[in-house]
Amino acid sequence: MTTLANPLAEHVWRTRYRFEEEASVDATLDRVAHALSGAEEHDRGRWARRFRDALEGSASCRAAASSRAPAPADASRS
Repeated sequence: MTTLANPLAEHVWRTRYRFEEEASVDATLDRVAHALSGAEEHDRGRWARRFRDALEGSASCRAAASSRAPAPADASRS
């Protein structure tokens, strides 16, 4: 099950990407993967799984990156 460790990421998912009937981030990723696979001519189930894996990896990377401390301000802007 995909979880979002960062409260801001959770808020953005709930307010921007989640459909009302989607109870989890996994349901959103499944919906998006299915929609992406619709563009493929053959083997849509296989493509949906591949897109889902890619989306889950991307979500995990974003969640990990967003949980890190912010980068220091650029000193050249002073």
